[in-house]
Amino acid sequence: DIPRERGRWITKKRERQHAEWIESTPWRRTLHMLGDFIPDHELEAIWTRIGATRFVLLGCGAVGSWVADGITRMGGKKFLLADPDEIEISNLNRSLYIASDVGKHKTAALGLRIRAIQPAAIVLEARDLIETTADLGRLIDDDDLPMVVISCIDYPNVDVAAALVNRFCVERDIPLVVAGGYNLHLSLIGMTVLPGVSACFECSLIYLRGSAERDRPLVKKLPRPYRNIGNIAPLAAITASIASMEAIRAATGVDRLRPAMLNRRGEFDFLGESFAWLDIPRQEGCPVCFDVKKATATDLRS
Repeated sequence: DIPRERGRWITKKRERQHAEWIESTPWRRTLHMLGDFIPDHELEAIWTRIGATRFVLLGCGAVGSWVADGITRMGGKKFLLADPDEIEISNLNRSLYIASDVGKHKTAALGLRIRAIQPAAIVLEARDLIETTADLGRLIDDDDLPMVVISCIDYPNVDVAAALVNRFCVERDIPLVVAGGYNLHLSLIGMTVLPGVSACFECSLIYLRGSAERDRPLVKKLPRPYRNIGNIAPLAAITASIASMEAIRAATGVDRLRPAMLNRRGEFDFLGESFAWLDIPRQEGCPVCFDVKKATATDLRS
């Protein structure tokens, strides 16, 4: 009958328009990948959402530079890059910076790289040292939504910095990706936090402290007062690849693409080239995600 034929015609027209839209963009391979999980009629809106999401990258060093590159190549267009440091020649062995970048601010060099990949990108830069939640409050506009924060800060260490960012994000209901870091021959893969949905980073610290107490009799501590922690670019890239995919998954808001690092963290072992995963359940009584209070100027120096 005529209505049924007209319906089929409209469906075919939409399918043709959708295919033409994908093939007309340089991001078609990315769209085909997302299209394996997102229905055709939703894909364009999700792609627009990714482009409208502000990706706040805290730390633009070894891991951070790879994270920014990965997010940009998956459709990210809006960035806030935060890092106080300039590029040194010693950064070149593990980051995406090149020799001509030495002496430039990391945020400036990384912003140029992002715009070289995605000319339409909007990149904001901040070069203040982040030591308190008040510093984060001056940096991040709560109303600039949608937003995903990626923590690559390693001052004074990854855990202390991530705990600070975690509190800030949980109190403001902002998705957080903790990019991880490295330790000896391990590349550490951090957790993703969806406030009110998953375990937060503080939950992981509580859980790991409990595990350490249980395992303490079986562990022999090796004193190494002058330990130098090494890293190579592939290890930084592995951590960053997962973090950048987690950030995009969080930005989509699609249930089939829920972040894979909710309630868990991981390690990649360089020696055996293998992954290990640890489930992190939400912790009853966690002072951050079970008892959210008004933001205070929590200080890294205390």
